Amino acid sequence: MNLAVSPFANIALSVLTSSLVSGGLFYWLTARKERSQFLRTKLEELFMAYQGYCKLITTKLYMPFMQVMAGKIDDDQAVDLVISTPEDKSRHHETCEMLILLYFEEFLPQWKKLMECRGKLVSVHSRYDKAREKGEDTKRFIQSFDDAMTDFLKQQAVMRDAMIAKARKLMPPNRI
Repeated sequence: MNLAVSPFANIALSVLTSSLVSGGLFYWLTARKERSQFLRTKLEELFMAYQGYCKLITTKLYMPFMQVMAGKIDDDQAVDLVISTPEDKSRHHETCEMLILLYFEEFLPQWKKLMECRGKLVSVHSRYDKAREKGEDTKRFIQSFDDAMTDFLKQQAVMRDAMIAKARKLMPPNRI
């Protein structure tokens, strides 16, 4: 039995194999690039929601009431400051949580830690409110409120830096 293959068949087989390999490689590279671009878009959305959420915590919770505790303004002025801050209906917290749970589970530990820090802020603020309602001196809350905010800001930076590092990994090597 003669198994000799014609030169034409060899060329056709080589072309077909080469086409299949290059097509598969092209598909893989394109899919990888599209996934990277998709994740980068979602990460940018997360970053913006995260920045908005953290800004909301500092401007609506911390700043006005820290000034009250320090005796610089009274409660009514603090409430006026909070009310006068334009309402942001972006739902930053929900957006952050959704994006982390759906696409960026690696940020979940940092997010949980940030929520713990926020919980400490809320706790101090709640105790301050109760003391204020009873007519007690509220200056004793300044240090604990400031410490809780410092922890929040530190954790905010940790998570922000993790998002930036992730974005740099998703950035194509020949970025502009």
